[in-house]
Amino acid sequence: MELKDKVIQLRKERHFTRQALHQRIVEIVGKDAISYKTLQRIESGRFDGRVTSLYQLCLGLNVPLKDFLEEITRYNIKEYNRWDDHEEVYKYNEGAQAEIVSGAKMPFLSLKLTLLPKAKTTPEQDPKEIGDFLKWIYVLKGKVFCVVDGKQSLLEPGGCASFDSTLPHYFENAGITKAQCLIIQHPRHL
Repeated sequence: MELKDKVIQLRKERHFTRQALHQRIVEIVGKDAISYKTLQRIESGRFDGRVTSLYQLCLGLNVPLKDFLEEITRYNIKEYNRWDDHEEVYKYNEGAQAEIVSGAKMPFLSLKLTLLPKAKTTPEQDPKEIGDFLKWIYVLKGKVFCVVDGKQSLLEPGGCASFDSTLPHYFENAGITKAQCLIIQHPRHL
């Protein structure tokens, strides 16, 4: 199922017209809500939106992100790589890179992590002296080891984990195919 089909299906299950769904999103999000035109473009399949668009759709449809992304077979993640009209890519090494997919004004940092087979990120940890940090990882495809403070968890597509990111952590491809994950860090820190 494509993203556009999932949005339409969930909207109809909840007995919303497109206008009613957009109005609900505006009521929840306020002035930063996606435009009606963006909602039209998502439902027509011309645009998959950004991470913030998906988040707002989840709020408007009252569905968790995990359930929202379930059964979606075509999801053009490249649509989310726009950050102030340019891409920001952080290369850990030749097999691991993270692309910033959230806007600069968001209170959180959202990344799409791509890991080639056998690749892993370099160990990192957010600074305890500036505050408390939380990271959340959601596996889009492949298998990923999430290693936090020496403890390893295997995550498969649809699997997620959250942890205190002031602890040392890294991510490693646990399979034989490319793996991709969505990682959200709150509060934002680079």
